[in-house]
Amino acid sequence: MNRRKWLGVVLAMVFSLSSLFQGFGTPANAQETGKEVDATITDFHIESPKGTTVTEINTNDSFHLAMDWKVKDQHAVLHEGDYFDIKLPDNMRFPPEFSKTDFDLTDSQGNVIAHAHVTPGTKNNAGGTIRVKFNKNIDNKYNVKGTMYLGALFERSKIKNNEKNTFEISVKGEKITKDIKVTKVGLPKDHVLAKWGERVNEGGHPVNKVKWYSTINHRKSDMKNCVISDEMTGNETFVKDSFVLKEVEYNEYGDVVREISTVDLNGKLNLSADNKSFTINLGNVGKKQYRLVYVTTYTPGTDLKNKLNLKFDGENREFVYTFKDSTAGGTAGGELANKIKIIKVDSENEQTKLENAEFKITRISDGKEYIVKTDSKGEAITEKLVAGDYKIKEIKAPKGFKLNEDEIVVSVKDGQAVIKTIKDNPIKTKVSVDKKWIGPEASSVTMHLYADNVDTGQKVVLSKANGWKHTFDNLRQYKADGTEIKYTIKEDVPENYVSKTEGTQQTGYTITNTNTEKIKIPVEKKWVGAKKDKITVKLVADGKETDKQITLNEASQWKGEFKDLPKYDDKDGHEIVYTVKEETLGGYLTTIAGSMKTGFTITNTITEKISISVTKAWIGKKGTSATVNLYANGKKIDSAVLSEANDWKHEFKNIEKYENGKKREFTIKEEPMANYDSAVTGDTDTGFTVTNKNTEKVKVPVEKTWVGPKQSKVTVRLLADGKEKENVELSEANNWKYEFKDLPKYNADGSEIKYTVKEDVPQNYESKTEGSQEGGYTITNTNTEKVKIPVEKTWIGPKQSKATVRLFADGVEKENIELSEANNWKHEFKNLPKYRADGSLINYTVKEDAVVNYDTDIAGNANDGFKIKNSNNEKVKVPVEKTWVGPKQSKVTVRLFADGVEKQKVELSKANNWKHEFENLPKYRADGSLINYTVKEDAVVNYDTDIAGNANDGFKIKNSNNEKVKVPVEKTWVGPKQSKVTVRLLADGVEKQHVELSAANNWKHEFENLPKYNADGSEIKYTVKEDIVENYNTEITGNANDGFKIKNTNVEKIKIPVVKKWIGKELESVTVNLYADGKKIGEAKLSKSNGWKHAFENLPKYDEKTGEEIKYAIDENEILGYTAKITGDQEKGFEITNTQDTPKKPKTPKEPPKTGDDSQIILFSAISLGTVILMIMMLFVRRKQNK
Repeated sequence: MNRRKWLGVVLAMVFSLSSLFQGFGTPANAQETGKEVDATITDFHIESPKGTTVTEINTNDSFHLAMDWKVKDQHAVLHEGDYFDIKLPDNMRFPPEFSKTDFDLTDSQGNVIAHAHVTPGTKNNAGGTIRVKFNKNIDNKYNVKGTMYLGALFERSKIKNNEKNTFEISVKGEKITKDIKVTKVGLPKDHVLAKWGERVNEGGHPVNKVKWYSTINHRKSDMKNCVISDEMTGNETFVKDSFVLKEVEYNEYGDVVREISTVDLNGKLNLSADNKSFTINLGNVGKKQYRLVYVTTYTPGTDLKNKLNLKFDGENREFVYTFKDSTAGGTAGGELANKIKIIKVDSENEQTKLENAEFKITRISDGKEYIVKTDSKGEAITEKLVAGDYKIKEIKAPKGFKLNEDEIVVSVKDGQAVIKTIKDNPIKTKVSVDKKWIGPEASSVTMHLYADNVDTGQKVVLSKANGWKHTFDNLRQYKADGTEIKYTIKEDVPENYVSKTEGTQQTGYTITNTNTEKIKIPVEKKWVGAKKDKITVKLVADGKETDKQITLNEASQWKGEFKDLPKYDDKDGHEIVYTVKEETLGGYLTTIAGSMKTGFTITNTITEKISISVTKAWIGKKGTSATVNLYANGKKIDSAVLSEANDWKHEFKNIEKYENGKKREFTIKEEPMANYDSAVTGDTDTGFTVTNKNTEKVKVPVEKTWVGPKQSKVTVRLLADGKEKENVELSEANNWKYEFKDLPKYNADGSEIKYTVKEDVPQNYESKTEGSQEGGYTITNTNTEKVKIPVEKTWIGPKQSKATVRLFADGVEKENIELSEANNWKHEFKNLPKYRADGSLINYTVKEDAVVNYDTDIAGNANDGFKIKNSNNEKVKVPVEKTWVGPKQSKVTVRLFADGVEKQKVELSKANNWKHEFENLPKYRADGSLINYTVKEDAVVNYDTDIAGNANDGFKIKNSNNEKVKVPVEKTWVGPKQSKVTVRLLADGVEKQHVELSAANNWKHEFENLPKYNADGSEIKYTVKEDIVENYNTEITGNANDGFKIKNTNVEKIKIPVVKKWIGKELESVTVNLYADGKKIGEAKLSKSNGWKHAFENLPKYDEKTGEEIKYAIDENEILGYTAKITGDQEKGFEITNTQDTPKKPKTPKEPPKTGDDSQIILFSAISLGTVILMIMMLFVRRKQNK
């Protein structure tokens, strides 16, 4: 081994030992870093706007999250660097454009006490943390607390709309939650214009720009001559080329649910020269909805106000919006150590702090005294004290509290605070209540204790069990502010009682309840016998007649009511007994029934005698006599025989009208008589009539005969003494016969009835009736009709000058007539007999003399008339042919119309060479004019139809395909995106359209409404081509149906130079390693021969998969005995400086090491050992060389 190698080994050992022991030189009492303190969130709420707490808020609103915080241990003393972390709600978002990333917490003098840093969550900025880190201004302070607020939005994917949502904040796992209702309300039906803005965020930080969003025509108005305009106030301007207008579809809440297209603003957008106003002229756009987006400059902290205007025919809308960037901030503070802080509280409620309590604080060592008094927060703080023991003694209690006699000893230590909470007991009093009743006692009643007219929540139920008495004791006599409390008693007043309270807080309260129940007593009057005009009823209470009375009569329906009567006596409370009394009536027996609860019924019964008359009447022949019986309440009490001798009348006399106070029911019944029915009418007052009706019956037969055709039916009427009694319809169904049966034989006066018949004579007939009532009647009808026969001539085709028509009766010609224009081609053969001698119908017919080139058709009959139609028999044919522009269908249906009415149809297809001829078609209409033949084709999907030609030359039907297609295109980048690119649409290689893709349209577009086929029917081939983008390769995939994907991959290359410098002796060479995103991708050897330089060339600038810029770094293989320092970057190149390490001589300490610190001794020992080894090795090498 040569000397150089040995020397290297020895040096390496020395340097290794030096490195090993370097750490021992660090002092043991080095400054500590800050510690995490145990803090808590005491409360939080949502503010919108800032300073206004809300419990309900819209899901789309921005707001401030405000928190109160404190350090848990109020005695803990904090120092610079101490910190705590707050975990934010994961259903809120804290994007940089709404939430400041960094802000300060200040004390009441404006001094910065701590710095807050917000780290939003990684997904959509939802949730995250706030780290609060204290600076040197917190040193030696205790009882540290403060507030904090920052801007926020809702994470709508985690929000339940229109119900309460729970939000959670935590520190070190200790959680606090709050429920807040989040609403989502649809926009009004007439909503047409809205606008809002948000701070632009670039690279995770807000920049001095605002991005504006506008909702246009949410209500879908029919917009004609539509103009959108805006103007900017102050020094701000619109950013040119930031305008994007899209046709969209909104939902009821104003959210975009579909983007339809991007509007080309060329020729529509007009931006002013100073970029402070613009107009967009859209013209007539109908009911389309739009989303307009643009950017303006912004000065942080200022109010940015602008005015958006939408104008169209019939409407001019304006929307003003003011933007101000989100604010964040808070407070922090504490109290200095070496002080005594006394907190004076109510012993019964430590949350109640007591003011004006005085304390004497005595330093035990020298007796020095300090007097302190508590403030409105119940706190008293001494001046800064020297360390030592102190006595605390209360010398004056707050008003309303007892003095605390305890003496407390505390120790004050340097850098620490003493906090003592001292409790005082309040002065107490008591209040009594006694319950009295006028009227029946309730089962119980609830009494409430009030302090200064506020319900204390204390209550008691008084009842017979506790003697209707209670005392509220242990009551505070004074409020915390020293004013005396006034106690009162209120009761839950029972129903039907009034309450009266007497007495004082000192003497006690007596509450008397008086019953207020009212009753009513109904009275009804009933009569048995004749009624009087009126009666008077008086009210009696507890046996004494009162001054209350009512009058009953027919107008009151003999009913009345004593109302609003006290149920109980207002002096001793007993229930009053009510009865009624009627003024005496002569000739009546009076009875009173009922009670004051059910009401009273007064019945007056008359004692009267009556007479009852009866008369006999006959219908039909009279009998010789009749026996009638009188009944009372269904029981026979008398009878009489009626006859001609007593003029068929009788009167039953001296009959009792009432029985047992009730009116008797009288009736008359007659003993039965043969051939008579008996009926009784009348009543007791007017008399009864007994009518006997003769029941003997007869029958009358009738028969119908015809001379001439029979009618379907005829009505025959039965007359009794000349007056119609019945009628019947005779027909074939009843063989033209009927018998009127069960007819009364006698009239009411006893005379015999004469029956005859009469028919409703049919038209064109004579009627004759023969026979009698006993033998029956025969009615004969003879026909007298004449007929007329109309004839009418019509032509299909051109009319001739005349035509001869002949009339035949049973085949024998009777008359003839010439028809022409002169008689309007009509005639009527009149006064013709209808029937032959035997009664059968004559058969009338007509014939026409033949007409050349016409077919004759005779329709009709003698009754309805004859129609003679002459039809021209000339024929035509109509050819039709089909052609296609676009792919042919399998078949089509063509329909032939004559004067607009379909007559025939045919299917054209390849089988019939797409041709057809409609043949044998009539040439003329009925009026002799030519028929107009046309054709129509059944609609063919995706084709337009064009029909040319006419019936004479034939029709040509051309179908042109009208299918449209759309071609979507989407742009992706591998590498940094450019501002925009132009994509061109080619149809069969010829450019048809182009579009600029950019972030504004999300790098997407859809070419729409494109024809699918060429004029020759071939399908058009659509492709896309992109304008060349410098430093990018373009790859186009996809097709017109599925859409094209254009991927641009950055192909920029860079080179990274590396230079090597030496401080000390140069080595022969070094190896430098190149890393891409932390992965080694190459190396190079630097030496004197290449001037200690190298350039890594042709390196991709961007990752071909992610598009992210590649981070290049270098290092070199470690060289023993050298320290390497690398400077520079991948853009400017790297420089590696190697400095040769030299051992350092140990320094003599200026002062002896501290006890227990042996780090310097170890270092000195290590260096000494290394030196000895080096010397031995060099001696060994020299000896070997000498040999």
